Amino acid sequence: MNKQTENKDKKMEETTKQCGVCYDDLTVDNCVSTPCKHSFCSKCFFKWLKESNTCPLCRNNYTRYHKWDYDDIDMNAVTHEFNMFRDVITRTKDALSEHHIKKEKLEKRIEQMNKAIDVNNQYIVQKQQSCLRMNKDLEYKRGFYKASHFPITEIDLYNFKYDDQETVEWKNGFQRGFEKKYDCDILNDYDYVIDPFISKARNVLNTLAKEKENGISVEKFDKVKNDIYKLVHCLSKYSTKKKFKELFNSGILKNKDGTETIIGMPFKMFESAAKNTYMVCKEIYVDFIYDKNEGSWYKTPYYINNNNDMCYFDYEIKLNKKDNDSQFKFNRKRKHMDISNNLNDIVNNTVNEIIENVVSKTNE
Repeated sequence: MNKQTENKDKKMEETTKQCGVCYDDLTVDNCVSTPCKHSFCSKCFFKWLKESNTCPLCRNNYTRYHKWDYDDIDMNAVTHEFNMFRDVITRTKDALSEHHIKKEKLEKRIEQMNKAIDVNNQYIVQKQQSCLRMNKDLEYKRGFYKASHFPITEIDLYNFKYDDQETVEWKNGFQRGFEKKYDCDILNDYDYVIDPFISKARNVLNTLAKEKENGISVEKFDKVKNDIYKLVHCLSKYSTKKKFKELFNSGILKNKDGTETIIGMPFKMFESAAKNTYMVCKEIYVDFIYDKNEGSWYKTPYYINNNNDMCYFDYEIKLNKKDNDSQFKFNRKRKHMDISNNLNDIVNNTVNEIIENVVSKTNE
């Protein structure tokens, strides 16, 4: 009989999915199933549950509690199992406590390390800033002492004017040292300070460095650019004689009255100095001398011979003043005025002194 009723219930559930009380269709949202596998809508089920704790169809009491069966319990097994669980819990507690302590120590260590890293980062930033200041100071002093205590080359003047070689600090120091040496801001107040040959030669060198074929490498460019001897030797090798001569064309300006003004080394002078070759064997230095009579500055190129003597070239460049408002007082004189212009006066005065000495001795 039980099997027959169960089969009937299964057939009813498969054919009719309706509430057993109100016969409304059941859905996922309103369906309630009991342990005895009967289905009702939630409204009818909970309304019936207030009246009785049995199933509305089979009267099965699904809310009844059954007491646990404590008969025939193996206390030894239960005690062993209890002790085992207690031991597991104790060991787990100890492990968790130890892990928590290690975690706290590690967090404190990490916090200390982060503080140390922050302190070190601040120290590194301070040292970097200090190194940058020292580097700027060294660049300033390098430029200052180069202009005030060492011979100045045409390359130095070129590097001061153009921005692709030296730092701003070096230029500031070079300008300050130049002013201290000559008591005048010649670099900014006068024209014709830089030899046009150097500017043209560096432009040609830059062009050769950019050429992929028949050009020069970057390493060679760096070695040649600040050495006048290597610069001239390189250009004479990669340029024709005509193009090499054209580098000196800007050194002479033709005036309206037909005269010429020298603002750079003429090619004839270069050829004579190089002994009929396209090579300069000595570094070309420049000096600036003030002529009190003319009130003008002159640039006088020279080189140092094997005996460490200053050998001036047979030409000098008169600088053109940009602004005539400022006036300066100088004690330096032109080398040619001291020797060649006053040579006759010096000889005459010396002869007169000798004659006076001879006459005075004869009278005695």
